[in-house]
Amino acid sequence: MEVQADDDYKRVGIFLGHELFINKMSVITQLGYYVYYPFDFEGRMYNRVGLKRYFGKQWFGAITLKSHGAAAEAVEFGVGIRL
Repeated sequence: MEVQADDDYKRVGIFLGHELFINKMSVITQLGYYVYYPFDFEGRMYNRVGLKRYFGKQWFGAITLKSHGAAAEAVEFGVGIRL
């Protein structure tokens, strides 16, 4: 498949997820499906697994792996606040 400079690369997905709390750590699992997918890349289904660590009552840091089956797409690092 040939890629052009003006190809629409955006994707929009929905997912179903779970977060298992173990003290200040948690395990994140998600299964997702792209509802807007104009450019074929590894299929419409994806999964994400990761770890999240809470610092105090509101702040957290996370590391997750997003993949399509056995083909990894991205490692994501995140920092956030839980209200």
